[in-house]
Amino acid sequence: DKDGGKFEETVAKCKEDLNDNVTCLEGDELILAMFRKEIISCVVMKYVFHEFEDPSRVLSECRRVMKKGGRIIVIDFIKGTLAEELWNEDYYTDEEIGNIISEAVFTVVDKKNISNQGPVLISGIKVF
Repeated sequence: DKDGGKFEETVAKCKEDLNDNVTCLEGDELILAMFRKEIISCVVMKYVFHEFEDPSRVLSECRRVMKKGGRIIVIDFIKGTLAEELWNEDYYTDEEIGNIISEAVFTVVDKKNISNQGPVLISGIKVF
């Protein structure tokens, strides 16, 4: 188990909190291709947004499979923080992430910097 069981722990907690009324899948953005339109309620992207070659395409696919009122949650480090230096990766600013989410026709409803060195948590809703 490459993530040290964290995914399984998260799934167990979700099912406990939601009385088993949740299905969690782990995979890359290509996993969404197997779903028909408007079937998913929530997509969580944790520390992967900066890895996408084309985040707009990924968000477009998320939007396709998401029900009206569905939520997208992005958690990632941001440009100019220690994470860039430590991992030698390129990150987006929190404003860029918010703009990419908005351009994918999600309404951004929340943006919080978790600490002064990142990460940021941005969530959006599929309104129509």
